[in-house]
Amino acid sequence: MNPTEIISLFDKFLVERNLGLEAVLIGGAALALHGVITRDTRDCDIIEPELEDWRTRLQAAYRGKAITLWSPGREDFLLTKLFALCDRGLDLGDCVALRPTREELAAAAAWGVLQDANPDWPAHVRATFLDLGRRCGHGV
Repeated sequence: MNPTEIISLFDKFLVERNLGLEAVLIGGAALALHGVITRDTRDCDIIEPELEDWRTRLQAAYRGKAITLWSPGREDFLLTKLFALCDRGLDLGDCVALRPTREELAAAAAWGVLQDANPDWPAHVRATFLDLGRRCGHGV
């Protein structure tokens, strides 16, 4: 059974009990529900962006009768995944699947180098983004 079928069954369960659920997903769960990658939703993360108006940029990933699952808009989602790639190094596949443009990577790098006080962080971010850019076909 795929993730959408499981969520649909849970949606029916909630409807029968007059309950509801609304959540914001990032990571593999959101990418899978948007059809970017194929993956189950057991690795879902919850996002708590610092930007005040982040909710205005959410996109519906799944809408049932009792369940609505949201994910950040592309810019917020990409920044979240790129930061996670630099921070924990586990998100390369997701970042490649998102296919960031050269311009998106440049803008994200300007933001990303400011996200950690470690003096080695900016060089790490630049090297990580350079590698990702190569993997996405952006050359040198």
